[in-house]
Amino acid sequence: MSIATSRSYADQWLETKKPETAVATLQSYSKTISAFMDFLGSKADRDVSEVAGADLIAFRNSLPGKLSSTSINRYMSVLRMFFKTAKRDGYVLENPVEFVELVRNDRNEGRRAFTIAEIKAVLGVVYSVTII
Repeated sequence: MSIATSRSYADQWLETKKPETAVATLQSYSKTISAFMDFLGSKADRDVSEVAGADLIAFRNSLPGKLSSTSINRYMSVLRMFFKTAKRDGYVLENPVEFVELVRNDRNEGRRAFTIAEIKAVLGVVYSVTII
């Protein structure tokens, strides 16, 4: 089995994604990996094989209130790809994200319908714009 710290393997993984990934997607991957490394703290400088499912569950559970359920699930999807590649490359024996459940996707969280006053304000702006 190969040896690499979580942080060094993350850097390597992101580098391999550059040629095949759109810029916005790569930025999303980088943001996810950075958030996870920050969460791991000093553990990010230990072997990637030491990351356990419990670490990923704790990370996932630390995100509500900071991110929507959709974003949390996207983060977990990126980490699932990351650890799948680490397993393929021989850095971990098992994918620790494999059995981590996604969060319930509540589409209405933090959103509400526009009020009549807000709709009028938007329409007022739309109709006040001069088309050239």
